[in-house]
Amino acid sequence: MKNDNNNLIWTSENLVMLGMWLLNKGEHGYGLLCIHGSCLGLKIGTLLKLKWNDFIEEHNEKCKFYLEIHDDKKSKIDSYRLSNFLMRYTEWAYKNDFNDENRTIESLIYINCKTGKPLTTSSLNRELNKFYQEFRSEVYSTTFLDLKLRELKTNSFEIAWARDFVTKYNCTKKAFIIVSKYMGHRTVNDTINLLEIEPNDEIVITYDLFDPSVKEESEIEQIFSNKEKLKQYLFNQNIATTTLEFMKHRDKSKDE
Repeated sequence: MKNDNNNLIWTSENLVMLGMWLLNKGEHGYGLLCIHGSCLGLKIGTLLKLKWNDFIEEHNEKCKFYLEIHDDKKSKIDSYRLSNFLMRYTEWAYKNDFNDENRTIESLIYINCKTGKPLTTSSLNRELNKFYQEFRSEVYSTTFLDLKLRELKTNSFEIAWARDFVTKYNCTKKAFIIVSKYMGHRTVNDTINLLEIEPNDEIVITYDLFDPSVKEESEIEQIFSNKEKLKQYLFNQNIATTTLEFMKHRDKSKDE
């Protein structure tokens, strides 16, 4: 395998792929960190504090619709709506507990499965790049293709998320302003320099705004035959609000 300098910046999809590979290797702490980090774009310090009960409802082991994080400095709660993929995968990961006998709903999510200790920023860069080189070698031995992705860093997750976000919205200046605020940067120029993308004023017209996969299309067709799926769909689309009757039935199901 060649040892040329790598140039490509990681995307969320690349990191999810690496995360799934790590899960298959039994490295569930690092794997879930890659998946959650790239899909949520949170800073590494915030990620490493997350526990299972931040995502999972204890009474039914279902994934929550929102991740809520307490900001002690600002005395507020930041709410992050979870994607369908993140909900499904997190719920699957929790129910397949990887033979971790010490895990509880209040356990930290991202642990070193060999030592049982929580992941820390002090060694994370080194460990992630060790796994990446193993992944790169396996890809090469299987396909003879040499990956050209950069070395991973602790901020690679939020950079991947932010680049995907601004790209989705055609790199408009407004998209950069939103991302800059989300990332807590002092100026938008700090965001531009970190993401290595220049904003523009051009809006590209596209006609694939709704283009679901076959599986997603099937799920949409089936939502009316499954009450829970319909409820989840309405919440995820943010097109329905709870009612008093809804709360009564929810509370009743909890007591049963």
